[in-house]
Amino acid sequence: MSNGLVVLSSRSEPAARLRCDPNNGQLYLTRVELSAWQGIDLPRQWDNPDREPDPWPKAQLADFAGRVREALPVWEDCLGHLHSPVTS
Repeated sequence: MSNGLVVLSSRSEPAARLRCDPNNGQLYLTRVELSAWQGIDLPRQWDNPDREPDPWPKAQLADFAGRVREALPVWEDCLGHLHSPVTS
């Protein structure tokens, strides 16, 4: 099943942490780690008021925010499949 999300980059393989219930041996996903980053060119603050200011990174920020907005529902859907209701 394709969700249309394209992963543009990654720094490493995802890592999962599991917990084993001592009473019934069931495994629970407790943590997922993803290592990634994106550099955004931020404008500098110049001491010289006559110097032309750096451009504002509007397109870079919009691109980043758009990818985060698209990825969050996909993650939510994936985590919903992994979630196990806690029984008492």
